[in-house]
Amino acid sequence: KAWRKSELESEQLQKENTRSQLMTLRNHLDPHFLFNNLNILSSLMDKDLEQSKSYLDKFAEIYRQILKTEHSDLTTLEEEMQLIDSYIYLLKTRFKDQVFYDFKIDKDALQKALPPLTIQMLIENAIKHNLATLEKPIKIEIYLEGNGLVVKNNIQKKKYLSREREASGLKNIEKRYGFFTDEKVEVIETEKCFIVKVPLIDIEYES
Repeated sequence: KAWRKSELESEQLQKENTRSQLMTLRNHLDPHFLFNNLNILSSLMDKDLEQSKSYLDKFAEIYRQILKTEHSDLTTLEEEMQLIDSYIYLLKTRFKDQVFYDFKIDKDALQKALPPLTIQMLIENAIKHNLATLEKPIKIEIYLEGNGLVVKNNIQKKKYLSREREASGLKNIEKRYGFFTDEKVEVIETEKCFIVKVPLIDIEYES
């Protein structure tokens, strides 16, 4: 009995440690996102009150989605894309025609799962690390390939970003995936494109 109790306590401690690591990784996402968008909202309020209200509504919708998955380590692709729809609105307000998006998602894949904010982070990374102008816009594609989801963008790198900072978002995603699957996050960089393929996880639903 003592051995079994010790084993159960060890298992519980391991679960709590895993949960703590996941929460640390999740909490790393929010401050930067909040700070950047509050700055944009502040700027909009000085120029266009109606647009700033619409921006705030979409911003609130994103946080509603984030709070919805606060106690979930995985979210469905459908829920993630709902968040992305609102996120794209914020980006279009900020960048207009300097960034283009092309999404091709099969409905059959919408109930598969991934760590929350995975796609949002990959889009944010594409914009954070590349120059966007009207003459040379950033082009972001999201599509299915095999059992995974691909996020692809053209490369127009900013020169001042350190390699360590550049890789931090990807490391975050890779660590979170490591808790749920042995399938790896694939990263491919060519002369013209940066491609990240993340696994989509099958989850069982209770009947």
